Amino acid sequence: MSVFFNNRFVYTCLTGSMLLAFLVTGCSTPKSTSTRQPSAALLHRPMSQETATLIAEAVAVQVYGSRVLEQRPFKVVLKDGAWIVDGTLPPDHIGGTVHVELDAINYCVVSLIHYK
Repeated sequence: MSVFFNNRFVYTCLTGSMLLAFLVTGCSTPKSTSTRQPSAALLHRPMSQETATLIAEAVAVQVYGSRVLEQRPFKVVLKDGAWIVDGTLPPDHIGGTVHVELDAINYCVVSLIHYK
């Protein structure tokens, strides 16, 4: 239980909340007829593996709760312009893991699934 109350957890939750707010505001469909484009800085800076992991953790915790963090370490792979982040389970556990796909260029969540 004390694992969830250490500094890394607090940092992850705070960072995750900020990243989730960025994703929600930056990737939502605009209400006006004008089109919104990501900033030039983001267009020329593809997402790193560490950033993909942080965003995936933040989104998964917001949707599925902090138990998702028990699925660390996450397997992170770049495939066809998208980061694929999958949770892992210890060999003696039965159940599913979280699966998050993130667009490597515009930082948007493409897919979020938790298998049973």
